[in-house]
Amino acid sequence: MSTDDAPASSPASGTLFERIGGVNTLINGVDVLCEMVLEDDMLAPLFVGVDMGWYRIKQVRVRSFVVVLEFFFFLLARAQTGRELGARSGRT
Repeated sequence: MSTDDAPASSPASGTLFERIGGVNTLINGVDVLCEMVLEDDMLAPLFVGVDMGWYRIKQVRVRSFVVVLEFFFFLLARAQTGRELGARSGRT
């Protein structure tokens, strides 16, 4: 399938996680972060003896969870209109 045959997708299609590139982007970002930390003269000594494979897995999990939480709070904020908030506070 050539790129000409690929279905057109709008920038708004898919989840936020998919739009930023999904798990591959997250893994690449964590890899870059780990490389930068290990190359930094001030931070590298803090990671001596740390299993970086384990650390990378933990970072991907944490950052995936943060993306999910941000999406949840975004949906929650969209559901709260001014009228609903006024009704809850006793002001209509």
